[in-house]
Amino acid sequence: MQIINEYTPNAHQLAHAGSLYFEKLPLMIVIITFMNMFAIVLALLLLVKFLFTWQFTWQEILATMFLLFWIFGRKKANLKLLERRINQSPMMASPIHIDINYNGVRWSGKKLRPDSIAWKDIKWIIQCKNGYIIPNRLTRFLWVPNSGFAERTGAKDLLALIQEK
Repeated sequence: MQIINEYTPNAHQLAHAGSLYFEKLPLMIVIITFMNMFAIVLALLLLVKFLFTWQFTWQEILATMFLLFWIFGRKKANLKLLERRINQSPMMASPIHIDINYNGVRWSGKKLRPDSIAWKDIKWIIQCKNGYIIPNRLTRFLWVPNSGFAERTGAKDLLALIQEK
């Protein structure tokens, strides 16, 4: 079985995939969960203090703004920064060719160093609604969008191959 995926990178999609990949790393899950719980508890404590005293110092106002940003705006700001950085990449206008078969995954592109990864080296894969994220190193991943499959059944074939391997 050979599955072909070819696409031209889209900064918006790559930023979403990068953000999701980063937040699914085991250490980052622990850190982000801890930070979220800390931010929520601290925000609740500040709210209770405000309700009982009806006054805030400027340090408490800044802390509240930071906590609200962390809770509600962190992901959007991170996506904007990632998207801007990805748009500056020289590989953005070049198509990426991905060949997936029983041996593993191989990719190449005009401004991309060709490489491959065997199925035995793939420890986990993230399935999104519009593609797959395949980690190939600790800080790198391969984005395989559903829109890049040559055949309509490409996404289903890839899912079957992933489950088999």
